[in-house]
Amino acid sequence: MRDIQMAFLILLLNLMVLAPSGAQATVVKGALCRDLFRSERVASALVKGHLEVSGRRVYFEYIPAQEGKPTALLFNGLLVPMTEFIQFKKEFLARADGEGVLIFAYSSQFDSMAGAPAPRAKVERASLRDYAEQAEALVRHLTIKGPIVPVGFSYGSAPVTEYVEPNRVRAQIRDVVFIAPLVFPGEASPPGVAAAMQATEAALAWNPLGGMWMSQMREQGARTVAENLVGNYMKTDVLPDGVAAADVESGLTEMIRAADEFNLAEAELPKDVTVHFILAGQEDPGRRRSQDEAVAHFEKSNPVKVTVVEDSVHPLIGAKPKAAADAILKAMRRR
Repeated sequence: MRDIQMAFLILLLNLMVLAPSGAQATVVKGALCRDLFRSERVASALVKGHLEVSGRRVYFEYIPAQEGKPTALLFNGLLVPMTEFIQFKKEFLARADGEGVLIFAYSSQFDSMAGAPAPRAKVERASLRDYAEQAEALVRHLTIKGPIVPVGFSYGSAPVTEYVEPNRVRAQIRDVVFIAPLVFPGEASPPGVAAAMQATEAALAWNPLGGMWMSQMREQGARTVAENLVGNYMKTDVLPDGVAAADVESGLTEMIRAADEFNLAEAELPKDVTVHFILAGQEDPGRRRSQDEAVAHFEKSNPVKVTVVEDSVHPLIGAKPKAAADAILKAMRRR
């Protein structure tokens, strides 16, 4: 009996020594509550689904903002599956103070095609304005009330410019973010190639047959790029069930064609909107040159802020999700 009492006394002393003080206990309890709350929010806050917009399916993933807090509206890249945003969403949630984020796949992308009743290889013609309208429809559908911060990731910089002006007042848009932006198709070509293409088009512009030839060449070029992209993607990844490579190639061709005449270095945004550039330090030299031209272009008319993630490559959100989340949230908190 004495041995049992002694053992109990030793255990009690150990607990008294190891137990935190009242203040420490409060800190530990608070940290535990925050971690539990964060885990519950990660598990329950994400809303996923498809929305039919003008007869086209659009897939989205949405983390609602708290009342009065802004929502980042993220326009996707060219061939970026939604699985690429998994780590980014975790990093965003870990740092968010009530801010929300809405990420969507355009109707021409395979995440939106997946699960469709009748996938088809021929995708309807689409424009940058169509993709901007898909974003508008999602914002209405999800009844997002607070300020919107449009974010264009790579290719997404093109439809973002179509979205901002019609929605500036209603969506309280004061900031636009470009992450590793596409400036114009072919921007990563060696110096002089894009200029040579533009000069050839200008020389043939007077001739209807020449114009038709250039149009066919650009269309064929878009299809070739799409085929190569899908072929490279399928070397390491698989497409969703029910989605064929032909579906994805057609969708990508439409996206490339839609941005055919886009040039971020010539785009205009409302002058009271602050333009944020988040650039990859290890970007392709040709693409980086055109990004610097876009920065210089907007500096003439808008407040501009530039962040360079030094050790990142072009697919910045997937390569450096923490840095991307930090930079986007910094822009969202500028108000």
